Amino acid sequence: MAPKRAAAEEPAAAPTCREEALAQRLADSSLDLGVRARAALDVRDSIDKPDGLNQANFAQYILPAIMDVLENGEVSLVAGSNEHVRPRARDGD
Repeated sequence: MAPKRAAAEEPAAAPTCREEALAQRLADSSLDLGVRARAALDVRDSIDKPDGLNQANFAQYILPAIMDVLENGEVSLVAGSNEHVRPRARDGD
């Protein structure tokens, strides 16, 4: 009897909404810190806009991603690390 093969990993499904795409970028620890920080800023900016985020999708996708980062993210206590570098203000900000 031949040993069972592990099922091939299926590629991640494409996000179905903006909130799901933001949540995927927040939760993906393999992405560059800058990409994840930009996703967090996009979430913050969208919350302030009346037409920003769909509340049901926010609760379904973004809140669990934020909680995962808070619960499982690594803490950095090194003052010079990338986590502590503030982005430069853009022209006009």
